[in-house]
Amino acid sequence: MEELYSIGFDDQELIDIINCNPEIRHMDNNEINEFIKLFQALNFNDEEIKSIIYANPYALNRSMDDIERLLLKFSLLGISNFKDMFVNNPFMIDKDDYEVDEFIVNQELLGKDVDEILDDLSKGIID
Repeated sequence: MEELYSIGFDDQELIDIINCNPEIRHMDNNEINEFIKLFQALNFNDEEIKSIIYANPYALNRSMDDIERLLLKFSLLGISNFKDMFVNNPFMIDKDDYEVDEFIVNQELLGKDVDEILDDLSKGIID
């Protein structure tokens, strides 16, 4: 929990996210710190990381391997502005890399071109 205080969470906000995701209570500081450090390495500031966690407390449950695979998928697609993507839609973190592929295929079937699909993804649109 100490790590969440360090990025600006106050007591009430911690209560809010724990009410939403009780598993946070059982996480150790290393797990939370790993998540925070990953996003800091991507140039997210503490307020942006806090807003992602507050909007989607279950993001902390994602394994670093899953998040890194998702980031790699986006990088391979040429998407590098992760801030816009995850701040606009914190639930993008919950997606698996194969879901991105499925989204692309489904959008192509709807007649969208690749540039339009990638633009949607970079804005956090994936439904």
